[in-house]
Amino acid sequence: MAHPPPPGCHVATILFMTENEDLDPEAIESHTLRLALGGVAGILVHGDNGEAQLLSKSERRDVIKITRQVLDKNGFTNVPVIAGASAPSTRMTIQLCKEAADSGASYALITPESAIASYRAIADNFPIPIIIYNFPTVTNGLNLDSDAIVDLAEHPNIVGAKLACGEMGKLHRLASVFSPSEFGIYTSTTDCMLHGLISGCAGTMSASPNIIPKLHVALYDLFKLGKMDEGLKLQTNIAHADWVVRKLAPLAGIFGCGSNVVRSPLKAVGADTFMGSNHSAALEEVIGMEKQV
Repeated sequence: MAHPPPPGCHVATILFMTENEDLDPEAIESHTLRLALGGVAGILVHGDNGEAQLLSKSERRDVIKITRQVLDKNGFTNVPVIAGASAPSTRMTIQLCKEAADSGASYALITPESAIASYRAIADNFPIPIIIYNFPTVTNGLNLDSDAIVDLAEHPNIVGAKLACGEMGKLHRLASVFSPSEFGIYTSTTDCMLHGLISGCAGTMSASPNIIPKLHVALYDLFKLGKMDEGLKLQTNIAHADWVVRKLAPLAGIFGCGSNVVRSPLKAVGADTFMGSNHSAALEEVIGMEKQV
C-alpha cells in the first residue's frame, strides 16, 4: 500500500543554471543540501519554480539524479524527492513518471488536463505514488472540488494533493476526512501554512522555503508543540515575505548559491528589482531571522 510523503515542510525548489543556460550541478547540490540541513521534509523538483517545460528529458532526469544523490551522500536518505511529471497527454505523463522513478524520485506531482478519468489511468500505470496538483491557473480553469479529490483518494496509488486553488474551505473539508498518514493535504503557499495545519493538513509544498527553510520548519514545530501565539507571530512574518517571493522570487546570491540565470525566453529578476520596494523590508527581516536560527 502506497503512503503519502512525510508531514512537514516540502520545498518546491528552484533550478540553477550557468551563464550559458546549462544546468549548474554544483549550485543544485549546494542548494539541496542547504534545504536538507534546514530540516525540510521533502524536495519537489520540476515544479513551477523548476523550469521543467524548458528542459530536455535528459536534463529532467539529471536534476532528479543530482538531487537524490546529494541527499543520500549526506545522510538524508529519508528525505524524498518529489518530481513534477505533468505533460499534455496521459501517455507522455506516464513516460515522464517512469523516467523520474528510474532517476530516484519517490513521488510524482501531476496536473493532467482531464480530471478524474485521466488521473486514474495514470495512477494505474505509475511506478511511484501520485500527488494531485490542483492548480486551476495552469489547467485551463480545471478545479477539482473536494468530492472529486475524495473520490480519487480511493485509488491506492494516489496519496495526496497539493492545493494551489487557494480554497481554505476545500482544504479544511479534505483534512477532516483524511489524516496525514492516510492522504497528505498540502498548501501551495506559506502565507496560510499555519491555517492549514490548524485544519489538519499535512504541511506545505511551496516556494518560500527556498529562502527561509529553517523558519518554515520552526513554524511547523511551534504548531506541533501547541505554541500558537509564537506560531501566529512567525506566520505573520512568513506571510508578508511569501507575498514578495511570489511577486519577484529574488533568491540567487542571497545565500551565496548559484547565479541569477534562467533559460530564455524567461527573464531573470535581480535582487535590485525589489530592494527598496514597499515589500522588501518584510523579506529582509525574515532573511535576517533565518540566518540566526
